[in-house]
Amino acid sequence: MNYQYFSGARMKVAIYYVLLCIFSFLIAFSVLTPVRIIAQTLLPTSSMNGWQFDDLAGNLWQGEMQLRNQQGLNANINWHIQVSHIFSDQSVILVHVKTAQSKLDVGSSFNGLSPAFKLQGLLDSQEISAKLDLPNQASMTGDIEVESLFVEDLPPYYVTSGHALWSGGSVSANRKTNVLPALNISIKSEQDGLKIRLSEKQTEINLIDIIATPSQQAEIQLAQRLLTLTKQGALSDNERDYVIRFTEKLTFF
Repeated sequence: MNYQYFSGARMKVAIYYVLLCIFSFLIAFSVLTPVRIIAQTLLPTSSMNGWQFDDLAGNLWQGEMQLRNQQGLNANINWHIQVSHIFSDQSVILVHVKTAQSKLDVGSSFNGLSPAFKLQGLLDSQEISAKLDLPNQASMTGDIEVESLFVEDLPPYYVTSGHALWSGGSVSANRKTNVLPALNISIKSEQDGLKIRLSEKQTEINLIDIIATPSQQAEIQLAQRLLTLTKQGALSDNERDYVIRFTEKLTFF
């Protein structure tokens, strides 16, 4: 009997067992370590780009934190990880964001090895626009119901599809204000770019069509119906006609 063979085999099993124990310990340690300690270790400050985060509690499996900006927008964020869902259609990571007037749920799954996110929620546009530093002093009122918004690792826009409903209200920019009815907002990724369409809910007339091309140009078309609603005159007798077309460079990506 070759005792040397069995001795070597037992040694290999022992080494594998030790390595497995070390690997399991490291995973458990990293996941169960309080997220407050992780943040203090990895982040030099508790603020980033004008946002302050504090009151961290829990660990990577589940926890919560407070996020606020300089304009006074406060959000409570909590998360939960379900590793058992990684091979199913259910969300692996669930994130819930809630402010005084708005709420947003983010669920993640995996498309192959790439994460994919689905967003749903109800946003108070007045609360958010009043407490974000938007260009041209832009602001608006009305609720935005995000029925679905899918985000994947597909630059440059990352959004692949989505649908939302704005309840209607006022829109202001550069000290000019217009009141608009309820609008449907649809987003769809196609070969020539990301297509965004705003249409009037009641009449189903398209108001604005935008194609965001891979070269980060926005091809924009405005319908006569939009000019009628904003009292900017008539360029066509048919309100469905696109009467204004122009291209803008997208500088925020």
